[in-house]
Amino acid sequence: MSSKKPQGSCFPTLVDRKKLAVTKIDAKQRLAEINHVLVSHPDMVLERQIAIHGVLAPFSSLRSKDVYLGWESIQAPICDDNSSLVSDATDPGIVLEWTRIIHLLSSHRFVSFAIGLNSVLDRILADHKNLSSVTIFAPPEFDFVASSSPMLEKIVRLHILPQRATYKDLAALPDKHRLRTLLPDVDLEITNDVNVTQGLAINGVEIAAPEILSSKEFIVHGITQAFKMAKFPNASR
Repeated sequence: MSSKKPQGSCFPTLVDRKKLAVTKIDAKQRLAEINHVLVSHPDMVLERQIAIHGVLAPFSSLRSKDVYLGWESIQAPICDDNSSLVSDATDPGIVLEWTRIIHLLSSHRFVSFAIGLNSVLDRILADHKNLSSVTIFAPPEFDFVASSSPMLEKIVRLHILPQRATYKDLAALPDKHRLRTLLPDVDLEITNDVNVTQGLAINGVEIAAPEILSSKEFIVHGITQAFKMAKFPNASR
């Protein structure tokens, strides 16, 4: 995908008066966002007059009740007459790091979890503006991505700790030690008494791929399956 267009450039679409905008370009990381949606699979098809790029999510969600409002219900960036984005209030520092995390999750076959995280990220950041480090437990399959938005957000939050914890850090904790998550009042629990290959499990789910992704700010542990909300009596709050 060509990155010659600068950040903030707008493009017309086949929907009248609705445009797309380049909201993030990072040449070093080879990352790009359109309408704050990551271009996860660039240059899938390249021909003389056709280019197809894969993205992690729709550019604008269209709820069933919005269908009756027609094209006006589609959210689109505000662009001036010179095809430039009028405003972009997103914090570039936070977006860059989370964009990289989502991109890496997707490229390491945690695609469904990456899609779920991307779809609820704005609401998570609204509650955690100063979040500087995280630990993510990523399952290979994340069927909850088809759940309603409030439930999906809770499930995603349950898989994230508001601090960076290496596998060694977790292994040093005693059995039944509770881990604070981004889901208020719902913790995860070290369960070393279960029969797992690696010898360490969270809520009975094995950490099968410790530290599969890591940086100074975040760390991702691959787990065998997603955590279940049903384990927690207060999960519906």
